[in-house]
Amino acid sequence: MKQLWNQKLLIMLTVTVMINPLLLSKSIAGPGRSGLRMYEPASEIKVHGVIQDIVYRPSKYRPGTGMHLRLLVNGKEWFVHLGPKAFFEESEMQLAVGDKALVTGAVSQQNGKQFLIAREIQKQGQALIIRDEMGRSHFRRR
Repeated sequence: MKQLWNQKLLIMLTVTVMINPLLLSKSIAGPGRSGLRMYEPASEIKVHGVIQDIVYRPSKYRPGTGMHLRLLVNGKEWFVHLGPKAFFEESEMQLAVGDKALVTGAVSQQNGKQFLIAREIQKQGQALIIRDEMGRSHFRRR
């Protein structure tokens, strides 16, 4: 009896271990899944505008602080998710209010509000790649 119970337990554990990644991949998968946001390459756009504000917020998904921009583009303000503040501090690109910037990123939506998840930012001939074409972050690879 005990041996039969052990076999059943082993089978249940094996099935759980095999199915769990499949379930997780369905619930959180997608190109460039980052935190709880989806980077969808098909929604990628380029916007050129003026930095109105630089916003730092505690990250919900990792230790540290996230860096965001409010970018004014043809009268519309975009909230742009960049990445960890430390990633930008280590880079040679310095961003400031009033700078003109070209941002390539995926349009996303949360709580009915659109925002941009930046893949690349360019300023005065400098370019900083933040994520690859699928949205996988460069700062996670460090």
